Amino acid sequence: MKCTENKCLKDECTKNECTRDKDNLSLSFLFSAFLKNKKIYFNKALKEHNITIAQMPVLISLLKFDDYVYQKNLVKSLYIDTTLVTRYLRILENEKLIKRIEDYENRRQNKIKLTDKGRKLATNSYQELLEYENTVIDDVISRDDIMDILISIIENQDKINKGGKD
Repeated sequence: MKCTENKCLKDECTKNECTRDKDNLSLSFLFSAFLKNKKIYFNKALKEHNITIAQMPVLISLLKFDDYVYQKNLVKSLYIDTTLVTRYLRILENEKLIKRIEDYENRRQNKIKLTDKGRKLATNSYQELLEYENTVIDDVISRDDIMDILISIIENQDKINKGGKD
């Protein structure tokens, strides 16, 4: 039976058992639920590589580079804290997925490059990520439409965080 209030996200429920009443949910909660489910799925898949989905943005972003990239440039592109990126890189290096080399011209900088093993895992994981996301949104919304919506939301958040709403 469809929710009598037509507010529920579940196909079948009654008002008394409705646990997903849209009036009582925030977008933040729904984004968190989506990310939690994605995390569970991918952490199972990545367990054999001794990494988690938390390290995947770093690994996947390195696919753009054939040669080394400076760690500071990687940090800027990821919206992730420097300390966290450093920790993730250590994990990826321990699993022989990346090479980290000190820059001899500036010893405070590291150059990062995917290993062949890392490139293979990043490529396969990125393809699996796209397939997962496309399956999740199938028959709901197009990938382009949801990307446009999310980009607009993030841009609005950036404006608000910088102190303006325009």
